[in-house]
Amino acid sequence: MPKAETHFASPERLEKGEIKEQYEKVLSLEHTKEILNSFPIIVVVLNKQRQVVFANDTFVKILGIDEFEDALGQRPGELLNCVNSAILEGGCGTSRNCRYCGVVLTILESQKTGKEQENEARLTTRQQNKIVPLDLHVISKPLLIDKDQFTVVIMMDISTIKRKEYLERTFMHDMINTTWSLSGRIEFFPRDGLNEIQDEYFNRIKIEINKLLDDIQAQRDLLKLDKKELVTEFSEVDSLELIQMIIHTLSTDKTAKGKRIAIAKDSVSLKLKTDERLLRRSLINLLKNALEASTSDEEVIIGCKQFKNDIEFWVQNKAVLSEEVKSQVFQRFFSTKGLGRGLGTYSVRILVEEHLNGQVNFESSEKIGTIFRIILPVEVN
Repeated sequence: MPKAETHFASPERLEKGEIKEQYEKVLSLEHTKEILNSFPIIVVVLNKQRQVVFANDTFVKILGIDEFEDALGQRPGELLNCVNSAILEGGCGTSRNCRYCGVVLTILESQKTGKEQENEARLTTRQQNKIVPLDLHVISKPLLIDKDQFTVVIMMDISTIKRKEYLERTFMHDMINTTWSLSGRIEFFPRDGLNEIQDEYFNRIKIEINKLLDDIQAQRDLLKLDKKELVTEFSEVDSLELIQMIIHTLSTDKTAKGKRIAIAKDSVSLKLKTDERLLRRSLINLLKNALEASTSDEEVIIGCKQFKNDIEFWVQNKAVLSEEVKSQVFQRFFSTKGLGRGLGTYSVRILVEEHLNGQVNFESSEKIGTIFRIILPVEVN
């Protein structure tokens, strides 16, 4: 074929007859067709010229064609109707925009290094005269067949995941900004002339606004935690002041209604280096769990004490965990409270052990009730 213009990848292509031979060579590998067709995601095999010499049934169904042989020799972007693949005669990979395409870059890097490569890609495609954005997770891996070099490319549609992440980020950002604004403006509310009951309700409103802000930030942290994007910020924290702050935060929570929260008498005021926000969130989760497991008029105890170079925070209540609950208490989404729950103790363990350099444990018996402990180093290396 005559050489076409390109601003990035090679435009060179093989003729249809050569492509057909490569297609047969791929199919000559025992069980290759059956294995690749079993994947519920897009799998294609490319030659050195980035032309498709095999595509699995999943891709064929997405393309809406009966026989893939009719599409042999095209490139991934052309088959997906990427708008950039039609800019130059050379097709997919040759336009200026293709220099930033995650699909092309992943394939080229894999061909260059001879190693597996992985990346994300954003494509703008045209389907039935409509612009359709596409987000893909791309994996490219070399494949050698009788000294001929091929590339296996796996593409997973992550458009829904990306859209969800965008909506979550936008929602969290707007909610935090709105709540911060409300928290700041309420300070300018005139309190002169309020009677004692009105003043008490005003203070409760302030507490609830701050609690709402804390809950929103906690949900944002959970999302970041799940994506391994959470960043810790260590500072000096007073252990006893932190406990008092947590009790104040939960004083108006529905889980505390009719119950008592007490600070253990032997608790110590100790300075430690940690991420205050993450530790506070972890202790709030444990204290909430203890309150929810307690009945009216029961007391929940929270405390802290020092052991050599470590400090131990603990929360204790009278309820006893069953053997079934004990065995699953740190499992993700396990809950005794119904559907939609079950991130409390799971998140505590991840936050403490992976981000605060600490440990989490518990014990539960008729003699002591249930105690959850968080053990942290006083100084962080």
